[in-house]
Amino acid sequence: MSDCNYLKTVNDQYGHEYGDILLRVVANTLKEIFPEDCPVIRMGGDEFLILANETSEEKAAILIQKVQEKLREKSKEKIPLSLAMGSHTINDGPFSIDEAISEADRKMYENKKATRK
Repeated sequence: MSDCNYLKTVNDQYGHEYGDILLRVVANTLKEIFPEDCPVIRMGGDEFLILANETSEEKAAILIQKVQEKLREKSKEKIPLSLAMGSHTINDGPFSIDEAISEADRKMYENKKATRK
């Protein structure tokens, strides 16, 4: 699960057209980093859900780090690119997609709070 850190600031300071650019760059970056069989879904506003089959916690952490690095490379002075991200891995057995998303969302907000300090 991911949430854009600066969308509101960009919209307020530069206008919604710059916010739209930010969202497109973030979405394209997520699609670049995650394998083709991992859908990137815009959940609304500035949140994206990525479903990554057969991805361990370690691999998820590496992918998240790659996303952050690529966004830093693509950042411009007017449009800072940064995501709060959280993941949840299910190893086996039955699971609830709602619970999995909720856990990834919780970790994303922990990450968002940690980056604001």
